[in-house]
Amino acid sequence: MKLAVFTACLPGLDLEEQCKLLNKNGYEGIELRVKDLTDEQRTKPFSFWGNHKSDVGVKNLSAKAKEIRKTCDKYKLEICSLGTYLNADDFEGIEEVGKNLKTLNTSQFRVGGSSIWFSPEKENYTAKYELLLKNMAKVEKLAKKYKAKALLETHMDTIVPSSGLMHRVVSRFDPKNVGVILDPGNMVYEGFENIEIQLDLLKDYISHVHLKNGRWIVKEVKLDGSVIWEPQGCSVWEGCININKTITALKKFGYNKSLSMEDFTGMEASKKVELFAKYIRNQL
Repeated sequence: MKLAVFTACLPGLDLEEQCKLLNKNGYEGIELRVKDLTDEQRTKPFSFWGNHKSDVGVKNLSAKAKEIRKTCDKYKLEICSLGTYLNADDFEGIEEVGKNLKTLNTSQFRVGGSSIWFSPEKENYTAKYELLLKNMAKVEKLAKKYKAKALLETHMDTIVPSSGLMHRVVSRFDPKNVGVILDPGNMVYEGFENIEIQLDLLKDYISHVHLKNGRWIVKEVKLDGSVIWEPQGCSVWEGCININKTITALKKFGYNKSLSMEDFTGMEASKKVELFAKYIRNQL
């Protein structure tokens, strides 16, 4: 397995700085955040889900693709995936991404966005599921056109928080063109299942893995003694997910692609990149 970093967790660095840092710490890959910034966001401080120093989006991807590839090649980094935030029904945006995959020398990209987010108080699961299937059928055709793979991510607060519910979606499609980003850390929040069952279900579809962790902490103790808990992100070595067990299971099922750091803690960027690499290499 290869080590990579999802650049969403490095908002204060431009692409050159990101690549230099990853190369220094022996990473083999980079997962590029691809998200258009609004004019308002550009006026704000750098943040994980807001302004980014590395301004790579769908709208400027064609203009920047050659330079991105040149920078990544300079630091011997494979672009293992494009982390877009495109909805599954944004066919124009997906087409634009597809056109640039060859230039970037990558073949997979994330889709989903708000089309998979789920609010149980306001939405119906079955209706959202059926709409996602309809849209993903079109996405599958676009991915096939560009000899690529569109990836859905296991994520809390969506209709695919678990591998079981993810399998219910992706099993309808060809794994050559539709795949899964497995994110065990998200399942601390929602969707936890035995890792062996997850991999057995999704073994034909898992094309990328995000590695982060989380834990439950006490938010409040009420006067009657009842305890309110809430999940919290943490460093990969600190949380509820057994990383060693996860990597061992991935090996068992023949996964040999990227393990991508997705650390949204407040640790300084260079430090978390360094410590993640050291920790994960000790598990491999």
